[in-house]
Amino acid sequence: MGLTIIPISWYNNQIRIHLQDTNTYTPLGSIEYYNNHIKQPLHTKFKHMLNNLFNKYPFSFTKQEKKFLIKDSEKKLNNLPQFHLLPKLHKTPQTTRPIIPNINTISTNLSIYISDKLQPLNNHFPWILKDTNTLINYLKELKFDQPYSIITGDVTSLYT
Repeated sequence: MGLTIIPISWYNNQIRIHLQDTNTYTPLGSIEYYNNHIKQPLHTKFKHMLNNLFNKYPFSFTKQEKKFLIKDSEKKLNNLPQFHLLPKLHKTPQTTRPIIPNINTISTNLSIYISDKLQPLNNHFPWILKDTNTLINYLKELKFDQPYSIITGDVTSLYT
């Protein structure tokens, strides 16, 4: 997607629409509330979860992997993901997709580790495509004896 110019009032209204959905979002309060009531229990729970994983599968993790998974987790608690929206101007009516990036947060190292372990499996499953161009090239090569239709779907809320 390229540069998009939209009225700030429309964008702010879209944020309100998303965040007022109490089935999806829960207000956590102020940053002071997070620092005093959420941060330390979250870190304790995260370390406990990792230690349970290490104990349940003791031969699955090297010392370096264990160290990497726990590394800087307490420091990263100060890096809260910043909620923002991506406009979906091609939709009617125009709408937005919520994005909460997980960059340099408490679970970043775990995400990197999981991705690293799963990546080699991608080549073993023909239904996992690298990107849209791979699909386009694949479809161009298909030969059909009779007319077919391609049906697509659109996920409105992938992560909620």
